Amino acid sequence: MEKLYDQLLEDVRFVEGMNACMNCGVCTAICPAAEFYDYDPRKIVDEVQDKNEEAIEKLLKSETIWYCGECMSCKTRCPRGNTPGLIIMAL
Repeated sequence: MEKLYDQLLEDVRFVEGMNACMNCGVCTAICPAAEFYDYDPRKIVDEVQDKNEEAIEKLLKSETIWYCGECMSCKTRCPRGNTPGLIIMAL
């Protein structure tokens, strides 16, 4: 079976959205969903960036990724040009 991270690398949304997160938290600060839910886009990006298969599988089985409204506020604010919304869509 192909590894989950390798499958993500085949998705253009993931490739466009992940540029090396420095864990600054700007995406979480600007995220409307983070204000109302127990939701942290920074944590999701960090877990995926670590290539931890168990963490990625846990994300896929959780409701957490469905909290993202795909507003792309995160794209406009990230100093590294990451887009957690695209990464979450790829998941």
